[in-house]
Amino acid sequence: MASMELFHQLRLHGPPPAGWYASKGQNGWWAYRYKFSDITYEVHPLSGDFQNRYPGTSFETPLPRQKVDGILHPLQYQPGQFRWECPENTNMQNDVARVVQDVLYAQTGAYVSVTSIVNRWGDFQRGTEVTMLPTKFYHPADRPDVDHATPIKAPLPSENLLCAVLRSFGFSLVVVHNDGMQFEPWLDADKTPATITRWSLGANAELYRPIYVGYFMRSWYALLPRNESYKDVLHPKNFDWQAKCGHLQALGFPLNLDGFILACVDIQRALRDGFQYAGDDLDVLVIEYAQSRLTKMTDKAFFEQFAYSSSKRVQDPQLTFRWITDAIACSRNELAMYWANLWDMERHFRHQSLEAYRPRLMEIHAELNVDWKALVEERDGGSAQPMNDNAQDVSTAQQASAQDIPEANEIPLEMAHTFSSCSHQSCANLVPTRTESMAYWRRPRDLAVGRG
Repeated sequence: MASMELFHQLRLHGPPPAGWYASKGQNGWWAYRYKFSDITYEVHPLSGDFQNRYPGTSFETPLPRQKVDGILHPLQYQPGQFRWECPENTNMQNDVARVVQDVLYAQTGAYVSVTSIVNRWGDFQRGTEVTMLPTKFYHPADRPDVDHATPIKAPLPSENLLCAVLRSFGFSLVVVHNDGMQFEPWLDADKTPATITRWSLGANAELYRPIYVGYFMRSWYALLPRNESYKDVLHPKNFDWQAKCGHLQALGFPLNLDGFILACVDIQRALRDGFQYAGDDLDVLVIEYAQSRLTKMTDKAFFEQFAYSSSKRVQDPQLTFRWITDAIACSRNELAMYWANLWDMERHFRHQSLEAYRPRLMEIHAELNVDWKALVEERDGGSAQPMNDNAQDVSTAQQASAQDIPEANEIPLEMAHTFSSCSHQSCANLVPTRTESMAYWRRPRDLAVGRG
């Protein structure tokens, strides 16, 4: 193929997988090669034509990002998992709006009109929204002011707007990109840039369902899953709090469903806040934490005294840091999301030196003061009721389809808890922009929680 055809294919199908590059033959024509093979290919390795001609071809998995305790990287992008689709370059705002529309529908099944997205984009761009645009990378490993191996130098063009728009719909932006913004790096096997999968800007990225968007050759791309089952990976039906609770209750967990959710979020908060835990599964930690809530032991004393032992490990463990975090983000459980955000606001206000913040902190502490004894599981066959104003059955709520997400103009931006604060110790200096009032996170049915 000629050089212009090569450029067109790269533009059309996105960055080739790791180890793939374009090579010019003796006849002056270009072809794709893999660095460990002499075979040449006429078509882009991520194109539909390649998938049809060479089914079953596997690609290298990108190297994992550097780990930081207490914060999860998003699940890594796998070459071949998505189809890269770039708009027609009419104008930046409309192009990105179509990208947002396409990825939301392809990855979650939610439909949002382009008009609604453009309007929301314009509000942020004009500064008419009371929420300021985010400026700081969520993950410490991505920040240029932190001594890590692969910091990101600067946000990509319009990344802050794209991040803000997606967060206003209740999602977190995950960017898939690399250091090769131009055409040339794919002409040399030794210079093929690595693909990076990272959280975007703003705080609390893990508390919202991730949406993957690509950036390549100075354009944003919709990443469209090749397999329709991808929509089910983070579907609410996969995060059954009731089932996990029942499993732990059989092992000695003393609380009902509401208490289980609160205990899980408390543990997740402690891990994000720097608590060191040697195990992979959290079942024993959650059980013993809940048992300690029924005594006079403070949470500080519990975390100081708790010691992990492999002998404590339960059979068929159910809980991991990732499951709890993904469940908070994707299960649509009102209590889990509310409690996680409440802890994050507590973390922020606790680090403020202004005396004016003290009443707000005291108010949050009052919200966090739970009467745990009121959440003890009834053993006479009674079941815990979910905490929401509609008293809807939890299992029914978890089966709700992603297509039930309302139009963009029907979603109050206040419900997005946009970029307030992060409870991780490395994020304590993030500046909140919407923490003057708790009105945007309803407290689920006061009497159900109980007050200590």
